[in-house]
Amino acid sequence: MRLVAHASLALLSSELLADALPLVSQVDDLTPRAEEAARLKDQMDEYRHASEKAKKQENVIDKYRKKLEEAGETRRMLKVRFPLTAAFPRRCTRSSC
Repeated sequence: MRLVAHASLALLSSELLADALPLVSQVDDLTPRAEEAARLKDQMDEYRHASEKAKKQENVIDKYRKKLEEAGETRRMLKVRFPLTAAFPRRCTRSSC
């Protein structure tokens, strides 16, 4: 009886081993892919962060560009309306005013 049980265990063990070998091979093939996927996900997260930062910086640049345009327009309006004030800062220094 013991011999039969031992033989059936050996047979079962060899069958399990035969079933496991393709799975081990598949795990070995998929492990580098999983590592690559994790690396690419991390890289994507970095790019997403950089993209969000760039968008914020673009918004700041747009805000200051609009302020500069408004300041230029105000300066042009002042030169048209008050021609003497456009020349005044050149003639006047802090110590002589």
